[in-house]
Amino acid sequence: MSVKPRPSISLDGLWDLELIDVPAGVGLHTVQVDVPGSWTLQVPGAELAHGTVRYRRAFVVPEDWPSDGCLLLRFGAVNHEARVNLNGHELGQHRGGWTPFALRIDPHQLTGVEEHLEVVVSYPPLLAEDGQSLQEIPHGKQTWYGSNAGIWQSVVLEQRSLIHLASVRVRADAGTGRMSARVALSDPPPDQGRVRMVVREHAATSSGDVAVAEEPVGAVSPRGEMDLTATVADPRLWSPEGPHLYDVALELWDGDRLADATTVRTGYRTVAAKGGQVVLNGEPIEVRGVLDQDYHPGSEIGPSGAGELEALFRETKRLGFNMLRCHIKRPDPLYFELADELGILVWAEVPSWQRFTPQAAENVETLLTDMIGLDGHHPSVVAWSVVNESWGIDLRDAGQRAWLAATYERAKDLAPDSLVVDNSACDPNFHVRTDINDFHVYRGLPERRLAWDTWVDDFASRPAWTFSPYGDADSTGEEPLIVSEFGNWGLPDITDAMTPEGSDPWWAEPGAEWAFGAAHASQVVRRFEQSPLRDVFGSWGGLVEATQHQQLTALRYQIGSLRRRPELAGYVLTQLSDVQWEANGLFDMSRKPRQFVDELALVNGPSTVVLRPTRHSQLSEGIVDVTIDVVPGPGADASAGDWVVRLDVDGAHPQAFPVTPATRTALTASVLMPAGPTTASVRAELRIGGQLRARDVAEIAVLPPLEPRPRAVRVHDPVLERWLEGLDVRTASKGGLGTPLVTRVFGPSAEAYARRGGRVLVLAEDESALGSAFRAPLLARLSPREGDGDWVPRFDWLDRRGAFAELPGGPLLDLAFENVIGHLVIDFLPAPLRPARQHSAVFAGWLRHQASTSVTLPWSQGSVTITTLALRTAGTDDVAAAALARAMLEVAAS
Repeated sequence: MSVKPRPSISLDGLWDLELIDVPAGVGLHTVQVDVPGSWTLQVPGAELAHGTVRYRRAFVVPEDWPSDGCLLLRFGAVNHEARVNLNGHELGQHRGGWTPFALRIDPHQLTGVEEHLEVVVSYPPLLAEDGQSLQEIPHGKQTWYGSNAGIWQSVVLEQRSLIHLASVRVRADAGTGRMSARVALSDPPPDQGRVRMVVREHAATSSGDVAVAEEPVGAVSPRGEMDLTATVADPRLWSPEGPHLYDVALELWDGDRLADATTVRTGYRTVAAKGGQVVLNGEPIEVRGVLDQDYHPGSEIGPSGAGELEALFRETKRLGFNMLRCHIKRPDPLYFELADELGILVWAEVPSWQRFTPQAAENVETLLTDMIGLDGHHPSVVAWSVVNESWGIDLRDAGQRAWLAATYERAKDLAPDSLVVDNSACDPNFHVRTDINDFHVYRGLPERRLAWDTWVDDFASRPAWTFSPYGDADSTGEEPLIVSEFGNWGLPDITDAMTPEGSDPWWAEPGAEWAFGAAHASQVVRRFEQSPLRDVFGSWGGLVEATQHQQLTALRYQIGSLRRRPELAGYVLTQLSDVQWEANGLFDMSRKPRQFVDELALVNGPSTVVLRPTRHSQLSEGIVDVTIDVVPGPGADASAGDWVVRLDVDGAHPQAFPVTPATRTALTASVLMPAGPTTASVRAELRIGGQLRARDVAEIAVLPPLEPRPRAVRVHDPVLERWLEGLDVRTASKGGLGTPLVTRVFGPSAEAYARRGGRVLVLAEDESALGSAFRAPLLARLSPREGDGDWVPRFDWLDRRGAFAELPGGPLLDLAFENVIGHLVIDFLPAPLRPARQHSAVFAGWLRHQASTSVTLPWSQGSVTITTLALRTAGTDDVAAAALARAMLEVAAS
């Protein structure tokens, strides 16, 4: 909002595009594209293209514009290098895909009728024989999700006075109330000129000025800049709960004539890292953040409009988050404007690069300076990161570590009112000097739950491994501990992103490069329909629902693990929305929410409750002991009413525990399970003043006691004999072919037994368990589980039909069965030359790395059942594992 409008027209819309130097695989060479928008997403086959294109369009300067001023052509951002011509005259060039630029149009460059504008845009190659490659340029995730080249922010033609305000930077100092502005003039100032600054409350009901400053243009420095300062008495502070803002109007006066004016919106707030906490406006806060890669429907890096972004931000706040970590990119300026207005903290980051060279260092330092200069006045921006996960820097090198420490200091000088992170770290990299001791960790649940708990406990102890081991770490020992990336996957319905002809979205194929291929989404629906998954899950939608429920269980558990640790200052969940094949969002690419987001909001609010059962499976009508942690948010209102924890099982047998308001409290209780088989939902709710504020849920598999097996099984292994006795199964060393044999090695005697007509169950606990029976050409083998299982988790499933029908739960193995998830899989079974019935299996990500974990196959006159599930090592006291073991035995015997 300007005091004096600067007349302007938008040049957004359809532009002609000519492909000059692009890969041969791109078919079209002349096309029309939308501006703003990436041309690489609008030309078929060009999504990953690098090269040069020419944009063209015509426009007419409005006749009623003043003739005594000048015209500016303003570009929000062009990725990456732009050369601009008008009517054959070169207006200028700009390099850098993240920052705005403006070019002046001289009168002689105009025709006075239709003006012809041409913008040549070049996007650098990944490798270059001469000149800069993309590796040295801060580009964020454009090597992950497509090139995003072209004019991706708006283009505006603007009329201004010949002498005008070329740039304005403001800073609000909450400690003193001082509002400072640095103004640069476009030309030598007029003799009688002056610059006036007027500060007003934004959207105030009255129009009164709260502070005014004025300086003659004689105060302009040799660089054409001048500083103004005014003081606001008792300024209202900006916070997520009260996002109070101020409008700072800057006016250039030539005598009594207002030559130019513009307005910048800002706010007062303080932020600091003290005593292991993030302190906002003098009060500690809990960071409840979510990572936002700021990709939008259609894979664009800019929003389609304010409405789309505002709706997403409002949902973010509704889900309980108070911070967005805008991941390694500079977003459209609208991003920060809305965060200011709606009250969302922002953690901003310099886009990453790949190769550290002197040129790369200069590029990063320049962009960091520009970003803080352009966006540092936003009160929502409370933190800046220089590097993410050491991408583009080798922290084993002392010189590069020294550069990182120096760049941290540079950022602190540029943004003294914000927190600065040197390297947002993950294993095996670390911090050198930082305001926040943050770390990234991914552990797929339920498979890696114990590893997750172990890591959280270690991190909460403030271990030395988060900082440089080379003797150059500069740590106060009080930096806030924040887990700044973690999360789990739940598959979206990819059919929503398919073409009308049923083809996969373009991004399905590039995912093959990531997570050992587990992120490869191509043909996922076809593979589902042609696999046993179709019968197990019933439909593609059934599989989607099951994985999203697993995602809810994992996120609910992980958020609770972090919030119950008072040593931790907060967390940043990965991520707000899916980006193409990276399916760990709370929304998909089209902003369709996961099925569970409303439930997740109840563990993510200002105060929460964390429920932990001592076990996730129990016998019918048995007792499960639980612990309940009440975690009030910093600044929780103790006068808001009574605080009561309500505990129940499937809504029955409620228990109520009054607790001291706004006080961390640890409770213990016992709950009675219903008769099984069933899945019981144990719920702990926090009610404040009678209102539901938080809820945590634990699902317990409830099973009836095992009945003694009437018939014995054959076993020659004392270890297995003791295990089977614990399952109430009689054992014998001999027996007819109707007596199933249980073994840990499918050796010659077991093979001969099956060949004669016997039934054999093989508990495959190591890679040699199959012996030599599966030699070529009927090849099968035992091998470690594929994929990392953490960033892209694995999903274990059990076909709950037949003997497994009485086991509670859905097809996916949940926390009740975590102890039976083994470390091996069965490769090449089933196979065309060796048909087999699959009982349990695993897949990773987009149904990749599919492998069996339990199969039954014919063996001459008999059969062999092989399982890599850890049925024995889980122990007979594990109710779910014991029931599954008995069911597996029945399958093998049938």
